Amino acid sequence: MTKPDCVSRVLVLEDDDDIREALVEALSLEGYAAAGTTSVAEAFEIVAVGDTDAVLVDLRLGNGELGSDFVRGVVSDALAPALLLLSASGELATPLAEEFRLTWVKKPFDVAKLVDELERAITTSLRSSRLSSAAPG
Repeated sequence: MTKPDCVSRVLVLEDDDDIREALVEALSLEGYAAAGTTSVAEAFEIVAVGDTDAVLVDLRLGNGELGSDFVRGVVSDALAPALLLLSASGELATPLAEEFRLTWVKKPFDVAKLVDELERAITTSLRSSRLSSAAPG
C-alpha cells in the first residue's frame, strides 16, 4: 500500500509492554512516527494535541481500563484520528467495530497485515477529513 508523502503519527494504546514496544519499533521501521502508552487518560491527552493521525487501540487493557472508553470518547470528534482496534476477542471487537465502522485486527496479528490495515484506515480518515472540511458551511 502506498503511504502518504508526509510522516503519519501513530499512537499505540496497549498495556502489554512487549506488544506495545514491538509495535512502536515495527511502525518506526515502516516510516511512521510511533509512540506508545498504557493509559486511556494519557491517550486522550496525546490525541487532544491534534497531530495524531491514527491510534491502535487494545480493547482490554490490563490496568482495569477499557480501550472502548477511549474509542467512544474520540470517535465523535470531527478531527479524530483513524482508529484501529486490537483484540483477541471478536466478542469485544465486533460490536464496537460495527457500531463505529472501524477495522479490528485479531491478536496475535501479522505485522505486515496490521500495517496494511493501518494505512488503509489513515488514508480513509484523511480523505474523510478533507471531504468534511471542503463541504460548504
